[in-house]
Amino acid sequence: MEPSSNKPNNDLTLAITEAALREFLQGGNVTSARCDVCGELIVLEWLSPTALSIKCSCGKFHGALRGILGKEGGAGEGGR
Repeated sequence: MEPSSNKPNNDLTLAITEAALREFLQGGNVTSARCDVCGELIVLEWLSPTALSIKCSCGKFHGALRGILGKEGGAGEGGR
């Protein structure tokens, strides 16, 4: 099925982000969540105790996930 416009598929992007985050929090790395554009693994890294960076090779996934939860598994406060 082809998309009817050039709008990004936000549901797919969210699903990939959630899958990558789940893998990262369970095992410390991402082993199967891949970008739907470049096919490369999604890379997550801790920026601070409550923020993660997310990226892929082509740049579709780039930025920070803030305030989701801390390294110890507690709820994040958002920011430093």
